[in-house]
Amino acid sequence: MLKYKNKIILAVTTAVFGILIFATALWTGNNGCGEESNVICTSNGKFEVEILENHARMLSQDGKTESIYMPGEEKKIFDYCISSITNTLDDKLLIITGDSDEYYGNELQVIGISPDGEICKELTKSMKDMNPHDINTSDVDGDGIFEISITMYKKTRFHPVMAERPYIYYWSEDSINPMWRGSRLSRPFSEYLFYDLDGDKREELIAIEYLENGSQLLNAYSWKGFGFESTAYSTAYDEITGLKKRVDKSGASRLLAQIDVDGKAEWIEVEHGEEGVLKLHGEK
Repeated sequence: MLKYKNKIILAVTTAVFGILIFATALWTGNNGCGEESNVICTSNGKFEVEILENHARMLSQDGKTESIYMPGEEKKIFDYCISSITNTLDDKLLIITGDSDEYYGNELQVIGISPDGEICKELTKSMKDMNPHDINTSDVDGDGIFEISITMYKKTRFHPVMAERPYIYYWSEDSINPMWRGSRLSRPFSEYLFYDLDGDKREELIAIEYLENGSQLLNAYSWKGFGFESTAYSTAYDEITGLKKRVDKSGASRLLAQIDVDGKAEWIEVEHGEEGVLKLHGEK
C-alpha cells in the first residue's frame, strides 16, 4: 500500500462519465511553493498534484493542461515527495516505485514538467536489492540546494544484517550521486526527519532510536562534510511514537515528538537546549 506518513488524505474526484471516489495523498514536506504543499512550482507555472497507488495526476492551475504519470505495468508508488533539487526554483516529483505485490520499492523516478506543461521523466534509477521505501529532501550542508534522502532496508559490508539505513544523494548532471551511504546511525531507529535545530540554515537529521533496554530517545546528527556526527540527544522515554514538523500561521517552524503522557499520546515541542541536549517543552 502507498505509505501515508507525513501526508494528508483527501478524497473525491469527478470524472466526465460519473464520480470516481478515491484516496489521494498530498505531500506536506519541502516544496518551492511554501504552504502549497500539493503543488509543483516551475518557471512554466503551478501544477496541482494527486497521487494514487498506481498513478499520479498533474493539473495546471489554469485548468488547461492535464497529465497522467504511470509508474509502469504492475507497478505501484511506495512513497514520494515534491521538492526543488537543483539551483533553480523548479520543483520535481520524486517517486519510489516497485512491483505491486512487494512490500518495498526497487527504483527511483524523478519527474519534471516540460515547457509545454507535459510530464517529463528525467530519471529512472534502479535500486534493486536496496529495498527503498521512504523519500524526502533536505539541505544538510547549507548550500541552499536540497539533497535527497532515501531510506533503504538492506545489508552492508560492515554491518551484514538487514536494517533500515538512511542514504543521502545529490543531483548533478541529470542523475543522482551518493553523498553519504553510511552503514547505520548510532543505534537502530524507527524513523527520522530533517529539521534546522539551531538556525544555521543546515538541517540536522533527527532520529528516534532504540536503546538496549527497549526505551527510545531522540538523536540529532549534523553534517560534518564527510558524514553525520551526533551533536545532541534527549533523555530516554518508554516510547516515542512519531516526529513531525509544523509551520504556524506566522511561518515559524516547530519540531514535535509524540510521547506517551499519563497513558495518552501527545505531540510535544522539541527544543534545542544546552549544548548536546534535546529536551521536550516543559522539561528542566
